[in-house]
Amino acid sequence: KDGEYAVHTRLIRGGKHTQHWSIEVVQQHVICSTASLITGMRRADFSHQTTQAPKVPDWPDCPPTTQNKFLGWLNCYDFRYVVGHPDFTSAEDGELHASRSVMWVNDAPSRPLDYLSLTAICDSFILRLLHLRKAFVPMGTVSLTTHFMGSRAEIATQGTDPLLGVSDAMRFHGNFHDQHMQFFGK
Repeated sequence: KDGEYAVHTRLIRGGKHTQHWSIEVVQQHVICSTASLITGMRRADFSHQTTQAPKVPDWPDCPPTTQNKFLGWLNCYDFRYVVGHPDFTSAEDGELHASRSVMWVNDAPSRPLDYLSLTAICDSFILRLLHLRKAFVPMGTVSLTTHFMGSRAEIATQGTDPLLGVSDAMRFHGNFHDQHMQFFGK
């Protein structure tokens, strides 16, 4: 809601290399949101990346997604889908469709990437159930876990360039489903 709110943080456990924090956002004496934050100290002793970005057309070669009147928050991003563009116009046809999406994404308006903007972008994928069923059915995010594998300096090298994102799901069951995303930068 509009108005003042407070963020309460509490260190749950701290050690030599990690800290576990509990966070609450409170407004009008009501907890609106909770989070768990785990931090870790990085060491420069080993680095290896087994996952590679998929081969896709470059950002300028992909048409931008038009403004979305159903989900206004999507207009905070410039999406360029390569695979799995969401279909907000068709009715559920009883078929199950692919749940995988590959897209370029950037803040709109563009801004230098930092932890805050990367956190928001990590929650920018449309829920996989919409892709699978091509229908608006009750759905929402129960939990979101984001792992930052880059340091502040590494993330800053991305500048205002878009990120390539891949999202898919492995199981839809009992009114819940998973969704996993990966982002690739420079």
